[in-house]
Amino acid sequence: METFNLVQGTEEWLAFRAENCPASEYPAVCNKSKFTSRTDLMMQRKYNIQPVFSDFMKEKMREGHRAEAAFLKVLENITGDSFYPVTGRLEGTKLTASFDGLNMDNSVGYEHKLYNKTLLAAIHAALANRDQEAIPETYRLQLDQQLLVSRADFIYFCCSDGTEENSVIFKYYPDPDRLAAIAPAWEQYLKDEAAYMPEDVLEVVQSEVKGFPVVKYEVKNTSVVSNIDLCLEQIRKRAAVEIDRPLETDQDYADKEQINKAVKKARADMKALVSDVKAEFSSLAEFESSAAEIDKTLQKMQSSGEKQVKAAKDEKKDLIIRAALLDLTEYASEVSSELDCNVVDHVDIPDFYGAIKNKKTLASIQNAVDSLVAEMKIIYQKAAVKLSQRENIKHAIDDIRFDLFEEWYSKNKHREVNRGLLEAAFIAGAKAGEITESN
Repeated sequence: METFNLVQGTEEWLAFRAENCPASEYPAVCNKSKFTSRTDLMMQRKYNIQPVFSDFMKEKMREGHRAEAAFLKVLENITGDSFYPVTGRLEGTKLTASFDGLNMDNSVGYEHKLYNKTLLAAIHAALANRDQEAIPETYRLQLDQQLLVSRADFIYFCCSDGTEENSVIFKYYPDPDRLAAIAPAWEQYLKDEAAYMPEDVLEVVQSEVKGFPVVKYEVKNTSVVSNIDLCLEQIRKRAAVEIDRPLETDQDYADKEQINKAVKKARADMKALVSDVKAEFSSLAEFESSAAEIDKTLQKMQSSGEKQVKAAKDEKKDLIIRAALLDLTEYASEVSSELDCNVVDHVDIPDFYGAIKNKKTLASIQNAVDSLVAEMKIIYQKAAVKLSQRENIKHAIDDIRFDLFEEWYSKNKHREVNRGLLEAAFIAGAKAGEITESN
């Protein structure tokens, strides 16, 4: 590991992070961060946009740094080891990590999070069950990259307010499979970041909705005098415009939903007004007829608006998913070009609709789909490598009946060895003439 003497928060530290692939961003790369989506990370990194924090968050961060420094002394007293803060980079790569602490031979690390009940409960569960999978994924991913960069034996993952009384310590160990997934995940992310072209992203605001005309009336002798027919004409015109208005963006959806609320209120007001008129005058056929027409028009407008929002969102979801499937199909063909088969036949089908479940905005839907596409591309890459290795073996040994392998494998898979070793045993047996159609 290369080491760098950088102070967190300085211009030099920020520039170093921008040029490399830091562990603290790895959760967002995998779309598992609590604070930053994968798409937001692309925007920040590609255009050098620094996140803006509220005064509350700034104070929380300062509190976290104070607790981290205070608890380091507690940890050193408990373990008898000494730790120093350092920034490291895995040799020959851009994978980096800023460590709250490493011991003198870099064999043990220290990572601290500010005391919070949810994380504290998760770590206690991990301790009780001796299962580090109980720790939330957003923290595990950062720890994984720290372990890869430092090659440490384990990391003390601590949560505290700076005191031993309100603290918990967990030894987090490396998982070879998780560490092996880091470089491919960053590789795919950097390809996506290079190709990323942001759409115009506007803040969705609650727009001021233009109100509906107000029906006014008075009872004169035996007649109801009102402007209800004029209001009806204006409402019909507006309904014709709103029902045909296309919805394209999150702001369009927000505006339409505000209009739907205004329409619902206007209908309730109209019904209340009819009741008021009835209380003053009994001969209301003409007035009630116009009022019913207004309600009918508003009801149509409300129903159409609600259906329009749902249909437009569903159409956008389908378009996003179709584009993702096309992207994956083309990518699968590309990585399968030198194989005798297509990798899609050897991996699970991606569940895009599951990925976008409970996502409300187009931006969150797009981010979820893009993240799943990135995961699938990594899976396709791995599948292509394995399939290529198997095909190379088959092509190299023309005289072996590979059509017999699956049958032979089913008889021998109870052995506690992996499929690769059984393939090797099959090849050796076939070469020696020990495996035939009969056995």
